[in-house]
Amino acid sequence: MKVYFWGTGKGCEKALHNIIQKDVNILGFIDNNPMLQGKKYHNKQVISFHDLCDDYDYIVVTVIKYEAVLYQLEKKKVDLEKVICYYDMEHCNKGKGN
Repeated sequence: MKVYFWGTGKGCEKALHNIIQKDVNILGFIDNNPMLQGKKYHNKQVISFHDLCDDYDYIVVTVIKYEAVLYQLEKKKVDLEKVICYYDMEHCNKGKGN
């Protein structure tokens, strides 16, 4: 499974700690902070949302205040079926028949 993680803070650290990574190919990390973009985080590239490629299975949003992230994703017409909000599974699964 090919995954991007949105966020590089404490929330992401918790998510990474709890995810079984043997079946997960972490493509990189997305962060809105231009000071982090282009750097490495857990040996993967930190990119801008605008540099996101379409070849992924999921985006795991690890930002606790995820509403602004969802707004960006909706604005870019990202399929919300491919978005997992680590801190609010119910909200992000609304598009799945709930």
